[in-house]
Amino acid sequence: MTQQTTIAQRRKVISKVISFGCKLNHAESEQIENILSKAKLEKETIVINSCSVTNEAERQLRQKIRQIHRKKPQTKIILTGCAAQTNEQFYKNMVGVDKVIGNGQKLLQKSYSNKNIDTIVENNATTKLLAPNIKRSSNTRFILPVQQGCDHRCTFCLIPYARGKSRSLSINETCQSVKQAVDNGVLEVVLSGIDIASWGADLEGQPKLGCLIDALLRRVKNLARLRVSSIDGAALDDKFKELLASEKRLMPHIHLSLQAGDDMILKRMRRRHSRSQAIKLCNELSHKRKDIALGADLIAGFPTESEQMFQNTCDMIQEAGLNMLHIFPFSPMRLTPAARMPQLERAIVRQRANRLRSLADKAQTKFLQKQHATYDHFLIETIAEDGSAIAKSKHNVRTRVMPALNKKSIMKKGQLVQARILPSEMQSCTRSLIAQYINKC
Repeated sequence: MTQQTTIAQRRKVISKVISFGCKLNHAESEQIENILSKAKLEKETIVINSCSVTNEAERQLRQKIRQIHRKKPQTKIILTGCAAQTNEQFYKNMVGVDKVIGNGQKLLQKSYSNKNIDTIVENNATTKLLAPNIKRSSNTRFILPVQQGCDHRCTFCLIPYARGKSRSLSINETCQSVKQAVDNGVLEVVLSGIDIASWGADLEGQPKLGCLIDALLRRVKNLARLRVSSIDGAALDDKFKELLASEKRLMPHIHLSLQAGDDMILKRMRRRHSRSQAIKLCNELSHKRKDIALGADLIAGFPTESEQMFQNTCDMIQEAGLNMLHIFPFSPMRLTPAARMPQLERAIVRQRANRLRSLADKAQTKFLQKQHATYDHFLIETIAEDGSAIAKSKHNVRTRVMPALNKKSIMKKGQLVQARILPSEMQSCTRSLIAQYINKC
């Protein structure tokens, strides 16, 4: 579980935003930080932007709330995000929580300024998606939510209850936000959403995601790098695939929401693709973009999953050429149909998750080894005291970039640099890379 903390101090009152979960949550947390900087806070306030995608996510959330309340009992804790939306009453009654704000209201100034209301949660998050107000920041990349909510009902997922129906940011609003970010020095933009492949379905003419990306790349010509966050391959349009093949500014890293590699399990999950369709799509993307990294989410131990069904998922990793995998042990979430299905023993779920992680590690190691002794462009995120840098490759791989040989490094945070990935014998980790700086791009 990733976690991000941002701190702002205004009017001698400290406020902090702690973010759990997905890229969309982290992007929204930056907007909440801006809101807090303008709010008339009377005492130290911590806003927790929560995730409820798994039981483990909520366990960590409760642990964090108790930890904060124990260490700083006078601090005001405001809970927002998906857990606040789907389990309002529980968190409203939880010791330490002063206020609960739903997803539909968490980006509104008034939600944090109202002193008399301890709960602001509507039945569903259906508020219009708004373009964020971009300010110059120290971030190396800008995550822009262009889609919110989901109109589908996968049997294991709480997100439609937490995020509401699908709605989209318009092309003009998207381009304006990206241009503003680029003008403020951002080199990489990540388009994010709950179901980003469904972008545009609620807009006039129902444009597809490829149309948005095409317009964005044409209108903001000085944007160096563009990424898309996790996406449902069942709805990928032809224009998107064409741009992936031809536009080098669109990064060759696609993370697919696949979840399983067995047709019966996919049907019981109520997914929109079959096993063969997933493999065909991956092969097509690999053919169109030779340097692509294909990631995927996979769930281990879904209810009724037999050993053979599980093996079909294992086999799909190689057949589809997947190499950047996120593995999740199945977690029965309240309110979902999958929670009422016949469950596997937790020991079996954990065992299968570990087996998938082992396969995932081998696939990623094999992919990274192919990058050794090649050249790539890296976005610098931090600079260490020894002059080396932590950066991200075009495949979004964490990389340590060493200073140039025989001359002083000129690397700076936020720069895009060219470097040579060191040969295999000089690599020290199978999950990341080491490269040697050459020059600034």
